[in-house]
Amino acid sequence: MDTLSDDNVMQLDTEEPEATLVRGHKHCSRSVHASIDTGSSQNSAPLSKQFRMRDGTAGTPHVGGSAGGKYINADLPPGCQEGNLWHGTFIPTLAHCCGGSVDPFTIKVADLRDAMQSIWDEVYGDNIEHDIETTGAVFHVAKQRLNEWCGRFAATAIMVLANFFIQNTDFHYVNIRMEFAAAMLEKNCFLFSENSSVDHKVWLGMWRGSLVVQTFASHFNFVSGHIKIPELDSENISPWAALTLAVTAKHAVVIKAETGMTWEVIIPDSKAYGFNVQIWGKILKKFLVPIIVLTDENFMKVIREMQQYVKPTAKGKEKVLGSALSSEMAGDNDFEDLFEFH
Repeated sequence: MDTLSDDNVMQLDTEEPEATLVRGHKHCSRSVHASIDTGSSQNSAPLSKQFRMRDGTAGTPHVGGSAGGKYINADLPPGCQEGNLWHGTFIPTLAHCCGGSVDPFTIKVADLRDAMQSIWDEVYGDNIEHDIETTGAVFHVAKQRLNEWCGRFAATAIMVLANFFIQNTDFHYVNIRMEFAAAMLEKNCFLFSENSSVDHKVWLGMWRGSLVVQTFASHFNFVSGHIKIPELDSENISPWAALTLAVTAKHAVVIKAETGMTWEVIIPDSKAYGFNVQIWGKILKKFLVPIIVLTDENFMKVIREMQQYVKPTAKGKEKVLGSALSSEMAGDNDFEDLFEFH
């Protein structure tokens, strides 16, 4: 891939995972139907404002209603939050598209803006016509919500493992938790649903480990309410990036447990855990490549295993795709066998 200048590439947040947005059909060759309800119905509630405006003025400093002059919801175009369209439809649809990206840590500003515009036009139509600009409120508030989407993977990964330890009295002592975490990291044992054998070659259920699918479910809970965006081919978007972020977040948290990290009820923010591109970008890509080349059948097994952890209000139908990608990143110790479990 060509090197991109800082003007063309933006990280959603230096301390949280990000997403590269791509249209579904450009990277997908097969289709699979999964029964996940994301509430894909567009709200037709009346909007009080009907006008077209430009989203901010380049070079003009903003003094918003929040500390530090950041854009907040109050800066969004009038009427766009009515009927819960912003929070319940626009943001879930944007996260759904980002969840099917091929590089979850980096995003092209132009691609993100274009995707937001396509989603805006589909969600609001002629009721609120709006030109989104990268210097304006819509772009920056939406980016803040994407940071929250990314941060949920880390937060969920922490809570899932913490609950596992709390509910099992065998893990009362720190040294026992450390031994468990070390065992889970050996040959990426935590990825498998059946991993009791000492021979990792006979492990089954890769990508379907309980700790992984519970974290993965947070994505579907977040995108509940998304709608189809024909211009983005969103119906054919596969949650590759979402699964990869879930796996990488779980890997990061298990590593923390191996070091004897103290578990607390209050979940620290992702900064404290360093879940960022600098530290986890390389590991994430090692997981992403074998995930993208999963067969449709095996991806569907992950989806089915995950469904039990999706909130009842988010259950229904979802379409998932598979694709082919080179195995150039297979290799290196515990990662060398990831391609053997298709």
